[in-house]
Amino acid sequence: GGGGVVGEPIQLFDIVPTLLELAGVPAEHVHFGSSFLPQLHGAPAEVGRAVFAEGGFGTHEPRSHEGYGGMPSEFSDYYPKVAQQQSYPLSVCRAVSVRTAHHKLVLRSDPSVADESLVHELYDLRDDPLELSNLYGEVNMSAITAELRSRLLRWYIQTSDTAPRRMDPRDGDYEWPQPYAARTART
Repeated sequence: GGGGVVGEPIQLFDIVPTLLELAGVPAEHVHFGSSFLPQLHGAPAEVGRAVFAEGGFGTHEPRSHEGYGGMPSEFSDYYPKVAQQQSYPLSVCRAVSVRTAHHKLVLRSDPSVADESLVHELYDLRDDPLELSNLYGEVNMSAITAELRSRLLRWYIQTSDTAPRRMDPRDGDYEWPQPYAARTART
């Protein structure tokens, strides 16, 4: 069939649930993505949906920066990226981001930076789709910054630790801990 374009934000986490839905296979693992198959067929996305990303390295971890073992040839397609990391290591320091259809917040942290607000970023994607004007710290953007920070914190709390979907068969027949159903069945 024909392809489709999804205009709303999606994230890498969404690929697996989408493929599982396409294959008709139920998910048997904990995952945090959402299938975007309905959007490929023209359905609107969840209003106000946010997507998240994290990554980067600390400046105290130079071995993790690309080019640590030597720079590629300046004619290499990879050279500009490696040169940026070597010249501006804070551009790739540890970061998290949250993006909605309208805004993007990037928070960075590094031991070498005393005032991390200097490396954070906020963009209004409707007015600045190329992300050229950093609005982080602007007074008129404080409510949006606070809301996006809150969403980012909520995402971290919700995805930071997961319980298994099934009891481990190696659990044995111990008095404690046992599944709630097993404990209540004996009473």
